[in-house]
Amino acid sequence: MSLDPRELLAAQQAELVRALTGQAGPPDGFIPGHVRAATLALARKRARSVTRAWPSLVEALGPDFEPCFGSYTADAPLPRQGGPLADGRNFVRALAREGKLSDQARLEALSVDLHYASQAGGLVARRGPSLAIALLRHPRRLILAARWPGLGVRRVAVPLGPWRPQPPPTSGERKPAHHQ
Repeated sequence: MSLDPRELLAAQQAELVRALTGQAGPPDGFIPGHVRAATLALARKRARSVTRAWPSLVEALGPDFEPCFGSYTADAPLPRQGGPLADGRNFVRALAREGKLSDQARLEALSVDLHYASQAGGLVARRGPSLAIALLRHPRRLILAARWPGLGVRRVAVPLGPWRPQPPPTSGERKPAHHQ
């Protein structure tokens, strides 16, 4: 049984998209070198778009931005909503999981989170008030931020002091009583 021409075209388009996003080899009938060139051009365009949307993140990563972003994009599809801002937000999450997120980037993410809500398909603009928090490392502090449409954004920094892991109590030590 042969495919309907529209179904065949849709399958060929999907195959080409997978090739252009680096998820598959070039489809039959395409010159591999041309597909690779187009794939690289699209990857550079994606990186430039995130660079414009997330300047503090890019500045904080410096020369590590390109390799880090390249490794992120190898496994991360473009978000359906929110464009480069959403793509950058997903990249920030990936960096945070790897422990590579600077305080500067955390503050930029905080600002984005005040204005946009993350959803499965990307980012959607928030309509009402919003709250967000960020834990910064140097110096260690908690940033609490609130946004109220028409009134703007307010931030409060709460110093936390240096983090010192506490050793577990030895068997002879008493544990402090907790108050209720």
